[in-house]
Amino acid sequence: MDRPDANDPTDRFLQDVAAIRVKAAGRDALLLKVGAAMMPLGIALTVIGWFLSRNSQTSLDQNDALIVAVIGVAVAVVGVGLFLRYSLAEFLRFWLARMIHQQDLAARSNHPTESE
Repeated sequence: MDRPDANDPTDRFLQDVAAIRVKAAGRDALLLKVGAAMMPLGIALTVIGWFLSRNSQTSLDQNDALIVAVIGVAVAVVGVGLFLRYSLAEFLRFWLARMIHQQDLAARSNHPTESE
């Protein structure tokens, strides 16, 4: 495998991104996974609550099952929110690093000549 060229802008960018240490990255990844797990869990709770309410005879049991279904919807919505927030944060963090790197490259390539 070839060794990365130190002058290649793409390789330098990847090295710079790898060198960035973000303290909250571990927590962000954990909350992203929690959000991803909450979505199917919420859907499962909703379906279970719906089936429980359909198969119960008394209105008290149906109300309890509907509460489980509503909690499932809430869990799914919170999971979607967590997943979107932390996946977009990861994407925008990378996008911002790329923009800064491109501006740095543009500034380096457009040095004013000292002709005076």
